[in-house]
Amino acid sequence: MGLIQGFTRAIITLLDGLLLQIWLFRLAIGYKMWGNDFRIRQLRKAPARYLITALQRLGADIDGGVTFKNGLSLDNIDLGLERLHIGNKAYIGPGVFMDLA
Repeated sequence: MGLIQGFTRAIITLLDGLLLQIWLFRLAIGYKMWGNDFRIRQLRKAPARYLITALQRLGADIDGGVTFKNGLSLDNIDLGLERLHIGNKAYIGPGVFMDLA
C-alpha cells in the first residue's frame, strides 16, 4: 500500500471514529430531551457500523462476529437493553423488529 493510500485510510478511520462519537453524543442528548422514542428513531436510521457500539453503550450484550444491517427497530426499551443478548456470529438483517417486552 502506498504512503498516500495509508495516510488516506488513517484519516478516514479517524474521521469515522469522530463521527461515531458525535452520533453517540446526539443519541444521549436527544434521550435527555425527548426520551426513548428519540433513541428508537435514531437506532432505526443509524449506520450499521454504529449499531454494535451504540447498543453496547445502552446495555446490550453482543458477542463477537455479529453482523447488523440498517433499519433495526426496537420496541419497549423503557427498562433498558440489559435484556438484549445477541449471540456469536448472529446476523441481524435489514428491517428487523425486536420487542423487548
